[in-house]
This record gives sequence, C-alpha cells and structure tokens, in this order.
Amino acid sequence: MPANRDELRKALLAAKAQKSEVIELFGQQVEIKQPTIREVLDLNVEDNKEAIVRVLINHCYVPGTNEKVFEEGDREDILSWPVGDWLKRVTEAVERLTNVDVGASEKK
Repeated sequence: MPANRDELRKALLAAKAQKSEVIELFGQQVEIKQPTIREVLDLNVEDNKEAIVRVLINHCYVPGTNEKVFEEGDREDILSWPVGDWLKRVTEAVERLTNVDVGASEKK
C-alpha cells in the first residue's frame, strides 16, 4: 500500500483496468468495453439515438482485440436497424460496465 501522497497519486493515476463484456448482436459476438469518464460525459446528449450510436461506434470491439467494429461512416446503417432485443442487451451491458442506469438518464 502506498505510504505517501506521491505514491498514492502515482498508483491511482496508473489505474486503467478497463472492464468489458461480450454480448450477442444480430447473431454475432461483440465486446462492449467500459467507457472512460470523458466518454461517459460525452454521451450526455439530448438525443437518445445519438447516445446509442455513439456507444456502438466508440465501445463495440472485435472480441479480445482493440479493433473497433464500427466507424463513423456506419452511423446511417446503424440508425436503420430495427428495434429489438439487441438494444436491451447493449443498454444492459453499458449499465453493468458503468453502474449508470441508462434508462433513467434517457427519461430526463
């Protein structure tokens, strides 16, 4: 355990363990990675569809890699997906990874 402020500060600032969760998305396995504080604050948007698209583009990875599945150019294709169970799986994964109730924040 760090004995002084400098050691404690150094240990805390080096802590970057990122959680993730593999979910099924249209029959495919994808990994949703835990967002950073900055990314969570950036998700604070009025438009719910924008928040979901940002989550998919910014936090959806090929499982076990650092390769993102989607890119900005996929935005319109993602917006054309039918609403279904996939949306609940994505939302619940984000809630577990962030300890933030996405449904409650969407209702504000």
